[in-house]
Amino acid sequence: MGTKMRKSLGDKRKELTSDAIGEIAKLYGGAHGEFAGDPRVKVLDREVFGCQRITVERPLVDETGEPVLKKGKPQPEAKLRDQENVPLPAGFLDLGEGERSKVLIDAAEQHLIDEIRPHVPDAWIDHAKTKLGWEIPFNRHFYVYTPPRPVEEIASEIKSLEGEIQAWMKGLGL
Repeated sequence: MGTKMRKSLGDKRKELTSDAIGEIAKLYGGAHGEFAGDPRVKVLDREVFGCQRITVERPLVDETGEPVLKKGKPQPEAKLRDQENVPLPAGFLDLGEGERSKVLIDAAEQHLIDEIRPHVPDAWIDHAKTKLGWEIPFNRHFYVYTPPRPVEEIASEIKSLEGEIQAWMKGLGL
């Protein structure tokens, strides 16, 4: 949908015409009905578009390889700090404020156990730095893979083009 722009505007290479906007509105209006089977239409939960960005810390170590402690807690090494996006749990937006905080911490800690600790056993999450974010990843939800043309077809086209080039070169006396 949309038409190519004469000149790109940043990452934008297409613009929506009034016809395209009308088509989008029509598809949106029939998303649960007549257009439910259309591959251009997907109805997703709100939480699919949200994530929490967690900050994963690793300990600062001294010359002997021991973690540097301050008040009994390991100090983070800024150079080893990492951030990861953790999807929001299903039903997150239907929860109250108090429940949301607990669910976010639980999801982040589970991510730490399942995905991070097997590789970095001394890592922890600084929950004070956690931020919520939202995005609409069109490619993730709407990309349709188009397989490349068969090798034989490409090879045939190359041979044909080589023949044309040879004919042109002969015409130029080369």
